[in-house]
Amino acid sequence: MRICFASDQAFPAVGGEGISTQNFSLGMAKRGHTVIVLTSQEKLSHYGSGLIYQTTVGVRSKSERYSRSGLFNAVKGKGIRIYRFFSLLLPGQKGSLAFPSSIKITSILKKERINLVQINLPSYLGWQTLRGARKIGIPVVLGFHVQVGNIIPFYFPFSLFKGILEAWFAYFYSKADTAVVPSRFASEILKKYTYKPIRIVSNGIDLKAFDVKKLTSKEIETFRKRYSLAGFSVLLYTGRLNYEKNINYLLRIMQALKERKGRVKLLIVGEGNLKNRLQSKMARLGIKREVIFTGFLKEKDLLCAYVCADIFILSSFYELQSIATLEAMAMRRAILIGRSKENAAQELVKEGTNGYTFSLEDPREAVEKINRILSDEKLKKSMQEKSYQMIQAHEIEKSISKLEKIYENLLNGGNDV
Repeated sequence: MRICFASDQAFPAVGGEGISTQNFSLGMAKRGHTVIVLTSQEKLSHYGSGLIYQTTVGVRSKSERYSRSGLFNAVKGKGIRIYRFFSLLLPGQKGSLAFPSSIKITSILKKERINLVQINLPSYLGWQTLRGARKIGIPVVLGFHVQVGNIIPFYFPFSLFKGILEAWFAYFYSKADTAVVPSRFASEILKKYTYKPIRIVSNGIDLKAFDVKKLTSKEIETFRKRYSLAGFSVLLYTGRLNYEKNINYLLRIMQALKERKGRVKLLIVGEGNLKNRLQSKMARLGIKREVIFTGFLKEKDLLCAYVCADIFILSSFYELQSIATLEAMAMRRAILIGRSKENAAQELVKEGTNGYTFSLEDPREAVEKINRILSDEKLKKSMQEKSYQMIQAHEIEKSISKLEKIYENLLNGGNDV
């Protein structure tokens, strides 16, 4: 097949959608399919919690050789061509949006003899790619990776903008031949916007990359010393430091833990526009020694953060799956996920088996469950191993196979998979 992925925030990835686009692009190319990627021009640096790679090409390059060095094994020149377009940087370090012309997109799709496109954001790039695909009559798969709440927080004073955005989502996703979502929760949300077929395909996780066996005991000990973790139990958050991740609540949990005189530290891995505010609040709450901001970590340092943690904790308002949680489970961590009606990561918790969910209104519930796990070594180890067993269903090759079958079915004129 000759496949086109459109994503403003891939190569290098910004957030979960960018990571998902990259993983599926590389996976399809590795299986022998020809892949092109339409994306933004901006070159972005280290950001977020996971796989982020710098690129060096300019606008509209079609010969970029893209490699993943070190831990994430190199994939060079395997059928991927990347086209970049004039872009504007989004505020708050959230990446870029590309602004191509529909004429140029149509020309690229024709020139590359594309059979099918997958568009992962309802952006201007996504819309122009959709128009180009319709002009030449090829199937369109629309990925659902962003919620209205990721764009407009609930406290935003102008509800009119939310209504406009909801209407745009409904219009955009009604144009799909098939929509692809990463979780059951995401499927239920998308049903509000479209009557078209919706398929669930996990974002997946590369279990060869996220593997505790990648690390030596010396690497783990060096990391533990660098962040003064020896003698402490460790909670870990990885991801963007933005509003929707609700990291303020993690600081409240840490304050409550300190009041109980527990020897617990919180490791916060990532970057974002709230970092300075969070650090100031940390000082006001008197938990400066208990909370550590590492900034962005890559490759083995990221794996060390997972290994040194006893529990992965996520208090997000909005998640359509949570790649960070998949990573934590692959690294054999117990997980604690905040209960929010807009958070799909709860689907990854089997209550009391691989972790717990907790209230986002009263931090004492989270404190009680943290102490329950940390005070029972047998329970903790059991939860960590159960996380690893459960993550096998999300292995990336299984997700790639499922997506590949969806593509083949569309190209053969079918609708159901």
